[in-house]
Amino acid sequence: MLIGVIKLIPYSLTNIRDKAIIYMSLYVVAFLSLIFVTNGMYESKNFNEQLNNRYAQIINAKKCGKNRIVLQALNYPYNRYSLSDVYFELTNNKNYFPNSSYEYGFKMKSIILKKP
Repeated sequence: MLIGVIKLIPYSLTNIRDKAIIYMSLYVVAFLSLIFVTNGMYESKNFNEQLNNRYAQIINAKKCGKNRIVLQALNYPYNRYSLSDVYFELTNNKNYFPNSSYEYGFKMKSIILKKP
């Protein structure tokens, strides 16, 4: 988007007012982009850490010889910046989609979500 906006700028601007408007809008777009990228990085890092902690709990339970584990729900708000809005959370039923995939991937008998 930033490159497209820059391409719209005429090569020779003689009016100082036009130059000021164009450069100020470029600075505003760049500043807003920086804010959104920073916020997105924070949100995605938070979600990724929660997933890594969940996987570590499953691996530790497997190392201890457990074949069944009950996990806490992930705490993530909806946001536009990470995959958390398309993520399928575990359920209380081990036969539903995400649970069965976790069980197959980690080779455990039962991985379910703790009931609230």
